[in-house]
Amino acid sequence: PNNRTMINPNELMIGNWIDATQLGGYAEVTEIKAGSVKVKDFDFGILCERNNPIPLDPAILEKCGFVNGWGDDWGWFECLEKRGFQLFIDKDTKVCTHEWGNNKVEIKYLHTLQNLYFARFSSPLKIEL
Repeated sequence: PNNRTMINPNELMIGNWIDATQLGGYAEVTEIKAGSVKVKDFDFGILCERNNPIPLDPAILEKCGFVNGWGDDWGWFECLEKRGFQLFIDKDTKVCTHEWGNNKVEIKYLHTLQNLYFARFSSPLKIEL
């Protein structure tokens, strides 16, 4: 059985990145339809149950323009594009959080970070995967 987490299509936006393992790796969403999505460089849809999220970790954050403020692989990360936009990854739990006002938001996956970034800054997060 597949123990991977499926992405609900309602969570996706055009430009989100997903783990399209069946296509050989990460892919950028270009179209969202009921039950499937299309990704860049492919002309066919991928069934939603095959769309997997990309978990956040220090390497993924660095590919999104974040730098580590502590010099090790975990801890505070700040976005170079938007100074002050920071994330914290707990070394033990691997949980990534962002404080927004008085709220602490847990962010597990890249597409969630992309959506949060877009909501805050009205522009897409630059990613080089």
